[in-house]
Amino acid sequence: MQVRELPKRCCVEEDRMLLFTERLIILQISKKEASKCYENWGKGGSLEEYLPGFPLKNVDEMTQFCDDMSKKINNYSICLRKDKTPIGYVCLDIPCSEQKYGELGYVIGEKFRGKGYAYEAVNAVMRKGFGNDDLYIIEAKVAETNEASRGMLEKIGFSEETRLRKRFYNRKSDDRENIIVYSMTRDEYEKLGSVADARI
Repeated sequence: MQVRELPKRCCVEEDRMLLFTERLIILQISKKEASKCYENWGKGGSLEEYLPGFPLKNVDEMTQFCDDMSKKINNYSICLRKDKTPIGYVCLDIPCSEQKYGELGYVIGEKFRGKGYAYEAVNAVMRKGFGNDDLYIIEAKVAETNEASRGMLEKIGFSEETRLRKRFYNRKSDDRENIIVYSMTRDEYEKLGSVADARI
């Protein structure tokens, strides 16, 4: 699989880096879109089950969240390509560039789930991570009962690496559950070929 080199100044909108998939525009988070983010994915639904600190109480909290997220280059807003509606976010934290590993996170608003948007967005960010960011391995941590998220990662080709015992408190069930650590190396990803049309 060939991963395109990232130009010094790639596609930008208001100086925000853009990634593209067939149906999505994935761009660096900005607090300017906080109101739409709050309405579309931040204010309710089932977020409280697996995402600590959510749902958010109001637009002000979302504005602060977006502002904090915008300070790192690999934190992206996931938007529909047809009308730029923000439907969630995806992030790739790189704690230590020397070690060449990234930690993946993502959220899709409840009314936009089940359509493969997370699959597209995660692949786009992974291609950038393994290509332009020169990462060796990407990992994701998922609550054991989060079957939708686990299924998406396994569909992409992630492998279960280990389980962290009772590491996650589920507010909905009021119980502690295991966290499953998934990972994929660059070699493993390249062997799978391009599983998403991410043009960067």
